[in-house]
Amino acid sequence: MNLIDIIQTIGIISTLLFAIWQVRFQIKSNKVSHYGELDALYGELLKLAIEKPYLRNLQAKRTPEQQLEYEYYAHLVWCFVETVYDRASPEDDLMRIWRTAIEVENTLHREWFDRPENECMFRSEFRGYINKNFNKPQLERVKRI
Repeated sequence: MNLIDIIQTIGIISTLLFAIWQVRFQIKSNKVSHYGELDALYGELLKLAIEKPYLRNLQAKRTPEQQLEYEYYAHLVWCFVETVYDRASPEDDLMRIWRTAIEVENTLHREWFDRPENECMFRSEFRGYINKNFNKPQLERVKRI
């Protein structure tokens, strides 16, 4: 092996190491980006609930119009949860970070999620994940939230 071959080998190895580093950096960067996007989406859902508290108070007496708003809100919440599921694997940090929020939303809106007429709105894979990883809330716990 002459000097030129050694330099070429070092160049190839350096290029491969740089490519690996770049891929790992991009993966970490995407996770941060996903967190920021999810945080903004969830913030919008919570702002809406601040403006209309009956959306998160399951004991609230609602007018027919407010009930319709709740139906849309619950759908938005579960779409958000499915987005978290889509962007994170069950064992990665993103899912761990959002687990508490998903538990709260599950407690508040699981009854809506489990209705037969809403089943078609979400992929069976996602529904299976929720059913396996998040318990159906007890009525007493729902009343306290």
